[in-house]
Amino acid sequence: MLKVHVIPISSNQVIPSCQ
Repeated sequence: MLKVHVIPISSNQVIPSCQ
């Protein structure tokens, strides 16, 4: 199964990463 990790970058930016 794939888990989606949300990585907060900068102040108002979030990058959803699938690992």
